[in-house]
Amino acid sequence: GHTTGDEVLRTIGARLREQIRHPDTLGRYGGEEFLIVLPNSLLNAATEQANRLCHHVRSMRIENEGHVFSVTISIGVAQFKLGQENWEQLLHRADTAMYKAKNGGRNNWAVAEE
Repeated sequence: GHTTGDEVLRTIGARLREQIRHPDTLGRYGGEEFLIVLPNSLLNAATEQANRLCHHVRSMRIENEGHVFSVTISIGVAQFKLGQENWEQLLHRADTAMYKAKNGGRNNWAVAEE
């Protein structure tokens, strides 16, 4: 149900937060989406982080109300084009990459088109 799904998402968020470094920031962005901002990372480092997070989440077992859940994530990676785009354009590119990852079989990550 909705309550269990929400609790699973909170657990995932907390565990993802444990996997990122300062000053990286994670927050829930919409229903089932999270946004991770890596302000001091190049695209290469962000893709390595995406790969690590996919593996980490896949190995998690989440217990809630007597049930054990296995989950996967799909990640879209985009690097901000300073002076060329705004926040909404960056999010759109990241969102498009996330759907590319989902369509690629889930538990996957994809890099946004330039």
